[in-house]
Amino acid sequence: MEKTDHETDTQTIELQNEIEILKRRLLLASGDPLSIENLTKEENIYNYIGLLKAFSFRYSVIILAYDTPTGPGFTVELSDKLRDLGLKVNLRDKFRMGYIAILDSGSCTFEHIETNIYRTVKCTGNIGKCELELESSGWHTNCAKSHIVINSKPLTGLSIGLNFVVFDKVTGAVVDFVTFDTYSEGLFCDRPYEDEMKMFYKEQGISVVLVKSPKFPESEHTQSEEFIASHNLMGNAIFNYPEMKNVGLNRYYNEQALREVLSTPVSYHDINGVRRFNDYHSKYINISGGHRITLYQPDKYQNTIYLVGGCTIFGYGSHDEMTISSQLQKCLTESGISLPYIVQNYGFCLCQGDRQKKEIPAIIKSLPLKKGDIIILFSSKTDPDYYCIDLSNAAVENRNVETFADFNHFTPDGNKLIAEKIYEGLISQGVLNGSSAPVEKNKSYGFTFSQNKELAEYQKILSEYYNEKFPDPVIGSIVMNCNPFTLGHRYLIEMALEQCDFLIIFVVQEDKSIFPFEDRLRLVDECTADIVNKEVIPSGKFIISSLTFSEYFNKSEMQDKTIDTSLDVTVFAREIAPCLHITKRFAGEEPNDSVTRQYNETMKRVLPEYEIEFVEIPRAKMDGKVISATDVRALLEKRDFDTIGKIVPDVVYNYLWEKFANKDQTE
Repeated sequence: MEKTDHETDTQTIELQNEIEILKRRLLLASGDPLSIENLTKEENIYNYIGLLKAFSFRYSVIILAYDTPTGPGFTVELSDKLRDLGLKVNLRDKFRMGYIAILDSGSCTFEHIETNIYRTVKCTGNIGKCELELESSGWHTNCAKSHIVINSKPLTGLSIGLNFVVFDKVTGAVVDFVTFDTYSEGLFCDRPYEDEMKMFYKEQGISVVLVKSPKFPESEHTQSEEFIASHNLMGNAIFNYPEMKNVGLNRYYNEQALREVLSTPVSYHDINGVRRFNDYHSKYINISGGHRITLYQPDKYQNTIYLVGGCTIFGYGSHDEMTISSQLQKCLTESGISLPYIVQNYGFCLCQGDRQKKEIPAIIKSLPLKKGDIIILFSSKTDPDYYCIDLSNAAVENRNVETFADFNHFTPDGNKLIAEKIYEGLISQGVLNGSSAPVEKNKSYGFTFSQNKELAEYQKILSEYYNEKFPDPVIGSIVMNCNPFTLGHRYLIEMALEQCDFLIIFVVQEDKSIFPFEDRLRLVDECTADIVNKEVIPSGKFIISSLTFSEYFNKSEMQDKTIDTSLDVTVFAREIAPCLHITKRFAGEEPNDSVTRQYNETMKRVLPEYEIEFVEIPRAKMDGKVISATDVRALLEKRDFDTIGKIVPDVVYNYLWEKFANKDQTE
C-alpha cells in the first residue's frame, strides 16, 4: 500500500529525531569536550557558565531565580559572565526579584525580570517537544510558588539563588539541575537531593517537619523593625549603630554580652563531611559533643527531636536558654506528654559562604536515628510527603512580640514564639506519635463509597472546567450562601477581585435555606453580571453541605457551642482547590455569628498548610451597622422594604417584593 504524505512526513521527522539523538551519543562517546559528566560535577559557577555557553547550542537551558537572583556573592564579573551567554538583563544588584531566562540553540529566546518584588514572573510554552511551565517569585511573594515543570513533571529541589536546568528538547530528559546560592558569598553549589533523602527517611521510619520561618513584616513596623528596615541591618552590623539602645538585641544584652551571642563558634568538618563545633563554655553559649547544648532536657526519654539547619536554629543572637531548641524542649517537658522527647540542637552558622555540599543531609545521616524520631528543618518550601508548619505570618500575627533581631535573625523572644508555634503545630498535626509520614486525618472523610465516587466526579468536572476556562492567573475563591444576596456580598466580591486575577464564587448548593438554591444562584449571577474576571458556580455536595458542615444550617441553635469545622475546610483545601488551582480564599469578618467566626478561624489555621492564603475582609456597613443577610430576613418579617432597598441590589429587591410584598405576614 502506498504511504500518504502525512505518514511520510511523520516518519521523516521521527527518523531525523533518532539521528539527532544518535549524533549526540556518538559525540559524547568519542571524547566530546562537552562531557555531561564534566557539567554535572562542576561546582564553580564561573566554570559552569563557561560550559553552559557551549551546551546551549546543543541543549536548552532554563535559568530561574528562587527567592533572589543576587546577593553578597554576586559580582560584576559574574554578571558579565552571564551576559556572555546572550542574556540582556544585567543582574547585578537585582535583589529579591523574580527572573527567568531561556537559552535555546545558542540564543536567548526568553528573558524577563520582575522589578516589582511583590509580583512573579511566569513563562509557559513549548521548546521542541517539551512543554514548559515556569514561575519565579521574589522574596516578598510566596517564594514556594516558584517552580519548573517540564512536560507536566515538576522538578523538586529549587533552592535560593539561580537555578540552572539543562535539558534535551527532543527527549525532554534533564541533563543537569543545579543551584548556585548567589545570596551567599561562597556561591554555594547544590544539586537536589530530596529524592535520596525521602527514601532515607522512609526506610528509617523518621518523621520530617518543614517549618516556614517568620517573614519580616512589610508594613506597620515596630520601632525596632523600622530601624532594622531603614538600615537594612544584618548580624554584626548592629555595632555600627550605637543609637540602637532600645531596639533589637540591645533590649536583651549589654555590649559585652551582645558580642558573645553574635560571635561565630569555631567549627570544622569531620572525615564524613559532617560539621562539628569545638567544645566551648561561657555564660551565654555552651558547646558540647560537637553541637550547642539544649536546656530543660529530661533525664529519661523515648525519642529525639533533631533541629537541623543554619544560624537561626543554632540560636545566633541568643543565650542557651532562649534558643528555639531549648524553648521547644521547655514546651515538651512542661506538657508532660506520655512519650517524652529530648530535643537536640544541630544548627550551624553560615558565615562568609562557608557551606559544604550536602551539609544538612550529611549531618542527618550522622545522627543516631531510630523509628519515631523527628527531624525539624527550616525551609521556604512545602512538601506533601512531609509535615509542614507555616510560621511565615507569625511576626505579623503576634505584634506584642519583638520577633526580629535584624532582617533575618530572631530575638530571644522571637525564638520563644517560634518554639511555641512549632510545638502547637506538632500537637495539632499529630506528629508526636512516632509515625514517619503526615497523618492522613480522615482521608476518606467518613464518606460512603458512592459519596467518594461523587467527589471524584466533581473534581474531574472542576479540573476540566479549569483547563478550559483559565489561562493561569492568581485564582481566588469565595463560598457564599447568599440567603439572600446583599450589597455586602457584592462588596466582598469587589474587594476580593482587587487581590486576585480571577475569582470563583461558589454558591452553597444545599437546599436548606429560606431561599431555594436555583433562586440564589440566579440572583448572584444577575447581581454580578457587570463584574469581569469572575465565575459563579454551584458548590456541590462537598462545600458547606450537610455532609461536611451540617452545623451551618442550624446556626441559631449553635451560637454558644464550640464546633469542629475542619472537615469542610480540609476537603476544600485538599480535594477542591487543587482542581481549580485556587491559591486564595476570601471571607468577610464575622463580628456577630459565632459559628461563622469559628469557621473563619479554622480556615485561617488549615488553609495555609495547603498553600492557600486565607484573606479576611472587613464587612461593608450601612449607617454604621454591618450589612447582613440575616437582617434582610428579619426586615422581611416586618415587610420593611424601604430599609431592605438600601442594603440589597435592585434585582434582589424586585425578587423579594414580588415574592413577599403581598404575602400575609401571619403565614
